[in-house]
This record gives sequence, C-alpha cells and structure tokens, in this order.
Amino acid sequence: MKKYISTISFTKITLLVFMLITTLVNAQTDLPEAPVDEPAVAPIDTYVFVLAALGLVFVFLKVRASMNQEKSQVK
Repeated sequence: MKKYISTISFTKITLLVFMLITTLVNAQTDLPEAPVDEPAVAPIDTYVFVLAALGLVFVFLKVRASMNQEKSQVK
C-alpha cells in the first residue's frame, strides 16, 4: 500500500515540475515589435526563476508535511 501512495505523490510532483518548466518557457518570450527604449511589458520575466524556486520549496514542504501526517495516522 505504501508503494501505491508514494507513486501517486511522485506522479503529482513530476506533473508539477513539468508544468513549471513549460510555464517558464512560455513566460519568457521576447516581443520583437516592442521598442528598445521603453521598459519591458511584463517585468515579472526577471523574477520567474525566483517564483519557481519558491513554488518548489512550498510544494516540498507541503508534501513533507502530508507524508508526516500520514505516517502519524498509520501508527
């Protein structure tokens, strides 16, 4: 039974990482028609990696807390 639970968690984490990577690729597109003199349209492009790292840390902490809660309920 534990193998099945860890497989579900691994699948969820894998899907999350895939979604984060594809979001990073889509969020960092250059606008060729934008003039060079004006600032970028979306200033969040510079912080995408920071936000992704914070998201992964948050998910890791939530998964770890969930696993600890499951372990305490089994005992």
